[in-house]
Amino acid sequence: MQTDPAMNRQDLLRARAPRYTSYPPIPHWEHDPDPRVIAAALGRAGAPAEVYLHLPFCLSQCSYCGCNMVVARTRAIGDRYRHALTRQLAELPLPAVRHPIQRLHLGGGTPTWFTPDELSRLMAMLRGRLAPTAGAELSVEAAPHATTGAHVLALARAGFTRLSLGVQSFERDVLRAVGRPEAVTQVARLVSVARGCGFRGLNLDLMRGLPHQTHPGFRRTLERAVALEPDRLAVFGYAHVPHLKPHQAHLDESTLPDGPTRQAMAALAREVLGGAGYVAIGLDHFARPDDPLARAGRSGSLHRNFMGYSPRACGDMIGLGTSAISKVGGVFWQDEPHLGRWLRKVEQGAPLATRAWVLSAEDQLRLDVIETLLCNGRVDLGLVADRHGNSLAAFDRERAALAPFVDSGLALDEDGVVSVPADLPEALRPVAALFDAYSGSGPTGTLAV
Repeated sequence: MQTDPAMNRQDLLRARAPRYTSYPPIPHWEHDPDPRVIAAALGRAGAPAEVYLHLPFCLSQCSYCGCNMVVARTRAIGDRYRHALTRQLAELPLPAVRHPIQRLHLGGGTPTWFTPDELSRLMAMLRGRLAPTAGAELSVEAAPHATTGAHVLALARAGFTRLSLGVQSFERDVLRAVGRPEAVTQVARLVSVARGCGFRGLNLDLMRGLPHQTHPGFRRTLERAVALEPDRLAVFGYAHVPHLKPHQAHLDESTLPDGPTRQAMAALAREVLGGAGYVAIGLDHFARPDDPLARAGRSGSLHRNFMGYSPRACGDMIGLGTSAISKVGGVFWQDEPHLGRWLRKVEQGAPLATRAWVLSAEDQLRLDVIETLLCNGRVDLGLVADRHGNSLAAFDRERAALAPFVDSGLALDEDGVVSVPADLPEALRPVAALFDAYSGSGPTGTLAV
């Protein structure tokens, strides 16, 4: 008896897979790493590098949030955190006194929880040890309800060039359902101020799959976002994982859109944003045709790391702050994710990394396959294998496991060139998981969140 292809397709798309901002995914990294390995990696850090700074504080808890954050209502904790960051940065065994960087990103949490003056002082501290190169991109995330025009002006004066506003939705009932303070009109004001301050890049982050989100409401959100003429948009899928993020249990699961509705919303985003001239990038990003990200997508030179998609080759990445992740050479590590423990470790001069991974040759091969697929929507397995001194036969089992995706129209395998249809980016992660030797649905594992 033949199976229903549509039903099989839904089953394949429903399989959960990591976002693959690293390979192997973080849950598989080893605990309690040897600090000497990390110190040696930092001592060999290339230049220019990239820096991610985690600022974990928020004014309130949004129930959809999957980030490492802390609700902080007093300013003293921010002062203590900034002092700890100063010490962490000063003690990094980097090869240069002022290490050149090509990219700096402030993430959170809510970086604009800090006052404009505090952000200015934070940036001055960073510049004491880091030297942005000519044309370096300095970007920052901002929650509209916690950000003022004074914040934007201070960031512009500090040299920031890209602002990412976490809008999520313009629908009031959706925002209320997730505990997000309403700031619908504030978004347009911040966009106007940022353009007036000379920001070269404006990003809007939206989310699909939130409580009470409907097809018509999501269309209105997309259209309002387009009207603001951002340079880039990200349309992330909400991940409901209350077993990992207990605060998400406060959401009424009966109000969450089901799988087919979420997929319809992804298709709607491609329709509306594509109709407005935006080019689809990777999993869930869109950019104007003249944006560097779109140009990189067309040329096949797109790259990706923990800070997202990048139009240029990603350098060594150095993470600062609690839960921050670094990748230098072939070594990944993550710093202590618990704020209180991270502060105490910095103040006591103790090692900060709680887990790490040294990439093997096999890891490097599979990382190359997964990143290429998630960036370009296609990967020439033979070419990648040759790059790593291997042959196409190394992927025989994975290609066999790909057969149901090919039969369901979710992928193509043309003599080892594997691709996912451009209108089905939701299939990218399940297909990538086939090549994951740790948590994939391929030869040695099962899918993981």
